[in-house]
Amino acid sequence: EHEAIGLASEFGHYGMCSLHTPNLTVHSSIPVDREKVFKQREINKEELKVEDKIYVAYMATDGDASWFMLNHVNEDWADPAHGNFKYNWGFLPLAYDLMPGTVQYYLENTLPTDYFVCGPAGATYTYPYLHPTPEKFLNLSNDYMKKCGLTTVHMTNWNDRDWWQEVELPDFYGKLKQTMPDAVGYVRGMGESAFEEHFLGNGNPYLFCGEGIHKGDDVYQVMKDFIDACPNRPLFIYNLVNHSVPMGEVKKAMDKFSPDEVESVHLDELLLLANKAFEEGIEFINLT
Repeated sequence: EHEAIGLASEFGHYGMCSLHTPNLTVHSSIPVDREKVFKQREINKEELKVEDKIYVAYMATDGDASWFMLNHVNEDWADPAHGNFKYNWGFLPLAYDLMPGTVQYYLENTLPTDYFVCGPAGATYTYPYLHPTPEKFLNLSNDYMKKCGLTTVHMTNWNDRDWWQEVELPDFYGKLKQTMPDAVGYVRGMGESAFEEHFLGNGNPYLFCGEGIHKGDDVYQVMKDFIDACPNRPLFIYNLVNHSVPMGEVKKAMDKFSPDEVESVHLDELLLLANKAFEEGIEFINLT
């Protein structure tokens, strides 16, 4: 997978994970308003208050996959835990064209606890830093993000030829801010390391993933170990959740923590709170 996507990326192409996606010819023909621009709720960052606690944002992936868009309804959205705590959902922006009825359903039936995140890695699945002209794909991603009302994005820049983790080129953050200036911020990584560089205090923040949640039966212990190892407060943690882990397992783990100490937040809240803490000069270690 990674080598194939890497090769395609070097030629300016991108892929889409469509395994077990039925009836795209039907989905793409559903008669909806193709000029409609969707909106998610917006946050007044001036009203956000940084408290001496741990903020955690979980994002379920694979938001680069058409099958994941369809399975939301059948699986996590049907979970009794849905609507009971803040959760972030990966979202395929190209679904705006491929399955407009599905996009309309999600964005018109969003609960206050739901928040959709673009990617990985933008409009669909690719490694943008390998593109001959990354700006072309990033601009495409920005256009589809606006159509779907997406205000944050998870980027993916893998390079399996050298190592299995994110590659961060010196000018890539600048390209993100140039092509997606209206985004609240950006995240990257899938739990490879909690000690990669984060970018704060210069406009749209860009944070690295703290943990990759890959098994449902150890979510609490993984988070407890992470939190215990990081005594600084406030603490901001972004976690990417494997699609095999039910949302209910994540909530079950979070219910074991005191809500006065550990709070589940949406990704845009996490980005804004971390950036606000930095701007206010609050002492903290930002392990996301």
